[in-house]
Amino acid sequence: MNDIFTYSQKNGSTIFTFPGRTKVLSTSPLNGGITTHLTHALNINCMNGDYECEMLGDTYEKDLMVHAQRLEINPQTATALSTAAWTELCAVETLRHQELSVTAAVTGGIDSNGMCPGDPSSYCEHNGFYEMLPPGTINIFVYINQNLTDAAIGRALMLCSEAKAAAVSHLLLGSCYSEEIATGSGTDGTVIAACMDGKTTLTDASGHSKLGELIGRTVSTAVTQALLKQTAASGARQFQVLIRTARY
Repeated sequence: MNDIFTYSQKNGSTIFTFPGRTKVLSTSPLNGGITTHLTHALNINCMNGDYECEMLGDTYEKDLMVHAQRLEINPQTATALSTAAWTELCAVETLRHQELSVTAAVTGGIDSNGMCPGDPSSYCEHNGFYEMLPPGTINIFVYINQNLTDAAIGRALMLCSEAKAAAVSHLLLGSCYSEEIATGSGTDGTVIAACMDGKTTLTDASGHSKLGELIGRTVSTAVTQALLKQTAASGARQFQVLIRTARY
């Protein structure tokens, strides 16, 4: 059995294909929440030829459905995230322990949308309509080759967010909306996928578990690599005075 998703590029977007029956927890409005019928996850570059974010539907969900159809993927069996970052610069990290493997694939940009929880908001949703945020977005796709309980996959999502926040804060990247250190961007999205045909069902994804360790290490490494590829974010960049003081 293949213990990792396959992925390919098409029209500026990445198509992740799951190798078998997969439990998925997604933050996307397209088949979001916990599902067991999905075959694909998509990372969609939402920019047009003029490098402007173009909505193809009157809601975010419908926009993602149109993108999926353009990629010849059934939107009923896919979940999707969109980003202004170059999906070709995706960073992929895989770690294994005995029969367990965890793979994280990340794209990231934060210079124009970095934020810290509690920063001033950028929109207010009303009856399904809201103002679009500026480009940014760290999208994380994690594949685990063993089955997870619903509670464990929820805990995995929480740990994934913690790992992303730690990676961003270690780079001392400032919020674009306050004087705080950023922990991510306001449009970040995450997809956690677990193989339902794995040899075991894991019930714990806490930071003390081996699964939690592998999630933390793969996500942290992949986020760091993705931000370096997309925006040249690195420790060395923080030696520049204008970069260090920009959030003030």
